[in-house]
Amino acid sequence: MEIIKAEASAYEATRRFYHSLIDEMERAGNHVTWVKDVYPSPEFLRASAQAGTLYLGMEDGEIAAAMVLNHEASEGYRGAPWEVDADDAEVLVIHALGVHPRFGGRGLGAKMTEGAIRIARDAGMKAIRLDVQRGNDPARRIYVRCGFKPIAEVSMYYENTGLDTFELFEFAL
Repeated sequence: MEIIKAEASAYEATRRFYHSLIDEMERAGNHVTWVKDVYPSPEFLRASAQAGTLYLGMEDGEIAAAMVLNHEASEGYRGAPWEVDADDAEVLVIHALGVHPRFGGRGLGAKMTEGAIRIARDAGMKAIRLDVQRGNDPARRIYVRCGFKPIAEVSMYYENTGLDTFELFEFAL
């Protein structure tokens, strides 16, 4: 898999990717909290593509995985007992990392996470942070296996989940 920075023109293809991912997960009976055009929202995807913060995992010319890497954290990140002392501009936050089920079982979630680590190192960041909704054990396992450390559980509100419990993770660079 090749990880590329998406061009602004990739917005619509990325939106279709997330819609298909959600449909396939629902068909498979997986608990899905992502909602089409709510999370990830069209505005978020479009702005991320335009800002150069949207990354795509490409397999044979198709989007197999996607994620956004930026400096924007939810309010629940404030006051967390982070181990790395860093300003927002020195931290990348992983958002909306998803692997299409059609490409499942190939370790692409870990490859995307490892790609995020390389991108953050190349950019001179001090840390990478993310959150995982309680009960999303597959994602949690990937991040721990890739070296992320669980920091705290916090309550946060997202449009697609409402108020729920999320575990915060950090990778020190």
